[in-house]
Amino acid sequence: MEAAGTCEITRLPEELLSAALALTTPRDACSAAVVSRDLRAAADSDAVWSRFVPHDLPSLADGEFCDPAPASAKGRFLRLSDSHRPLLLADGLMSMWLDRETGAKCYMLSARSLHISWGDTPEYWRWIPLPDSCRVSEGAELRFVCWLEIRGRIHSKMLSQDTTYAAYIVFRLGDKTYGLDYPAQEASITVAESTSTRKVCLQSSVNEDEDWAGFGDPLSRRYHRACCGHLVFPGKRSDGWMELKLGELYVKDCDTGEVCMNLMETKVCGPKGGLLVQGIEIRPKKGLLASSSAMSKSKHQAGGEEQAATTTSTVACEIVRLPQELLMKVLSHITPQDAARAAAVSQAFRAILDSDAFWTRFVTSVHNLLLFHYNGQTLSQKEMFLCLSDRPILSVTRRMSMWLDRQTGAKCYMLSARALNIAWSRKPQHWRWIIHCTDRSRAPERLLVRNTWQDR
Repeated sequence: MEAAGTCEITRLPEELLSAALALTTPRDACSAAVVSRDLRAAADSDAVWSRFVPHDLPSLADGEFCDPAPASAKGRFLRLSDSHRPLLLADGLMSMWLDRETGAKCYMLSARSLHISWGDTPEYWRWIPLPDSCRVSEGAELRFVCWLEIRGRIHSKMLSQDTTYAAYIVFRLGDKTYGLDYPAQEASITVAESTSTRKVCLQSSVNEDEDWAGFGDPLSRRYHRACCGHLVFPGKRSDGWMELKLGELYVKDCDTGEVCMNLMETKVCGPKGGLLVQGIEIRPKKGLLASSSAMSKSKHQAGGEEQAATTTSTVACEIVRLPQELLMKVLSHITPQDAARAAAVSQAFRAILDSDAFWTRFVTSVHNLLLFHYNGQTLSQKEMFLCLSDRPILSVTRRMSMWLDRQTGAKCYMLSARALNIAWSRKPQHWRWIIHCTDRSRAPERLLVRNTWQDR
């Protein structure tokens, strides 16, 4: 019998495994690498990871990718997907990185790249250095305005196609913040002449000591905010900044125009101040990257969209792009033990590994024996395998029993005493046949030696 746990996927050429894994996502490739050593070798190959590095990366600033540049394709991907060290683009106003799970391109539009109304007027906004920010050297600090308008633009061709993105404004609130808790702001995203809007609020809590802004006492402002309906509130990021979701956008292959992201409060025009803007971040939709502990402290945030997205969103497994026949070809040579591991890689794997087409090869050679024992029962091929690997069944001659090894699918046998050639076994004075049937051995008789100098 083949050694337990040996992975029969070694029968497949590495080129086929690499071609299959290259059509998945970085996350799926890493998940597949734990199935077996051979899948790990294919998952670490340049053929797989060069597929995850986009061929249409934007132009980078001089010296951005030579510190030194990684030699392998996987090393290049890991460097490009390091969100703590985004790469500065040639214009010096934007930075980018790759999403480590999907390989999609992500961007940070710095405050300098945004259109901020009155942003060049020192009485209203001032530009301050941001030493603790990743590749954003300056931030826009709001001193005093009544007309709040922040706009960001990016060409749709810079984004990964067929990807759902979310856009966030990244900011901080100062010690003396006012006018940002009420009235609520309006966020909008426009893609290909289609615009979606939502009500948002940069400040989750109401200023208790603010009564001069013209909107009454804190209790009155809480009432007016409740009348606004559903509001989206900010959450805290792992880097110490805050982020507020402006909306979502889906980028199609045919989209050729600009994506516009706006944050405005230009209707009530109350006085506002104490806001520090780092920029607008665009990344694939999958909930907040950072801890939402601060959000859970507020009843507004407990019912907010961000918390719901964090608890319910999952990254879609792109392995479903593989044709079913290719997946079946890849998986058809693995063992039952490897099948149990591979089923955890993706739903597409799991669907194939639960099908009759996969399990038939393990039970075909004993199909007639199965029909003899399970006549009249409707069992799937997988159920038949599990029955065979759990409890031995007796052969038609009733002189041996067999079962399947659950790890490898190999056939195992127990030859009963009646199937053996035992010298003097027909002499009652030397050997005696006794009934001794157990569920596990399925051998109806055992031979008890009585008195002989030759026992076999």
